[in-house]
Amino acid sequence: MREEQWGLLVDVLDALLDGHSLYRAVCDADDRAVALLGIYMNPVGLAHGGLTRQQFLGADLVERTLRQGNPDAAAAYLRVVNDRIPMRRRLVQDHLAGQLRAFEINAVCLPQTDGPALMSMAFRDVTEEAAARGRLERQARQLADLASTDPLTGLANRRTWDSAMARLVAEAVTEQAAPLAVAVADLDSFKAFNDTRGHPAGDDLLMLLARTWRGMLHRGDVLARVGGEEFALALPGRDLKAARQLLERLSAVVPEGQTVSVGLTLVEPGDDVRRVVARADNALYAAKRAGRARVTSLPPG
Repeated sequence: MREEQWGLLVDVLDALLDGHSLYRAVCDADDRAVALLGIYMNPVGLAHGGLTRQQFLGADLVERTLRQGNPDAAAAYLRVVNDRIPMRRRLVQDHLAGQLRAFEINAVCLPQTDGPALMSMAFRDVTEEAAARGRLERQARQLADLASTDPLTGLANRRTWDSAMARLVAEAVTEQAAPLAVAVADLDSFKAFNDTRGHPAGDDLLMLLARTWRGMLHRGDVLARVGGEEFALALPGRDLKAARQLLERLSAVVPEGQTVSVGLTLVEPGDDVRRVVARADNALYAAKRAGRARVTSLPPG
């Protein structure tokens, strides 16, 4: 279509819009931006784009979108016109005064018998909606964290420990599974430490211990605080010898010169969580009876 014919089409469609006051009134009152690309845009759309009507009529949408750093959106616009693939997407782009705004955009192709296809668009500013959804998602994550972690140390809590143990033991009892070592650790004389140094010092000790131990574990290991001064560890892939070596290294870095007693066991085929934890607890009691400050292991059976 030649330029003068395109200009005539614009004039004809303008006249059509002017002659159908109901259509124009509906579009002008819509809280979304509504546009027939290169032909008409309602006041909301012009305000969103910071354009006068004349600027809109002369705008190249694809080029403008590329300049704003959104090549994916520009490609989607081209697919609407060239391949007649409807578009529905969220787009974050620069708005007036350099602000980033989020828009929900719907676009469809309107084929023409003579001349280039037209693109009809409707988009709305969803910045506040997206921000509210983001706040809700953050709050949901925070609530999930509160439900699954110990508030003092940030370690897994008992609820998370129980869930992890159910999964890990179920995997470990199969014939070809990698070994799974389970340990229970209890700080020695922690009540006396609290009574002498005060509860804030006790909290500091627990937090420092948690940070130190967590930094010495592998990805996939589970470290949980399951009581006041009691911790539990699940160590996938380690046999008793490897687990003992790790636990002795952990015992050597307990802060403030304090000591820890540790009970250790290994999961075997036929075990369940209750039996495994009971063996680890019995090994811990044996370590306490033997004088504390040691790692004691009990074999299955």
